Amino acid sequence: MRWLGIVFLAVTSGCTSSNPTTEAPAEEVKAPAAAEKETPAKEEVKDKPVEAIKPKGPDGVSFANVKDGDTIANGFELEFVVSGKNVAPAGEPIDDKTIGHHHLIIDAKGIEPGTPVPADASHIHFGKGQTKHTLNVAPGQHTLTLQFADGAHRSYGPEWAKTITVTVTESKK
Repeated sequence: MRWLGIVFLAVTSGCTSSNPTTEAPAEEVKAPAAAEKETPAKEEVKDKPVEAIKPKGPDGVSFANVKDGDTIANGFELEFVVSGKNVAPAGEPIDDKTIGHHHLIIDAKGIEPGTPVPADASHIHFGKGQTKHTLNVAPGQHTLTLQFADGAHRSYGPEWAKTITVTVTESKK
């Protein structure tokens, strides 16, 4: 009979009580920890370095504040971003493939990998490491290509370029 009383006590102690001050038995407190062990993905992630669990986007360049098909006013300040490489001024170790700088190509074709980006009215260099540019072109439709290149202005090719088409209107003064 004593044994039945212990079993009855063990079974009923797992039931919920309407008394909010009743504490749960120790076994119930351990249950969530056991459930967490059933999902090893969480355990693996917390042991990895931060770089390994950061969300990764595609490497390349993009315009931060304008997208393909947008209409913008003349005088709009374009913003450039890069993922997978770092921005550095031209001339910084020219053979370091982890760094480079932006070029904006207006209404012209992209530059093949390893080919120096020309310097003219259609090919604007940001050799000081700039990441912004105020656009001043004739109103109308224009293609804008953001091209990343190394310290010697040699193009990283189409994988490091982004082309969009925008319609430019008169500036709002």
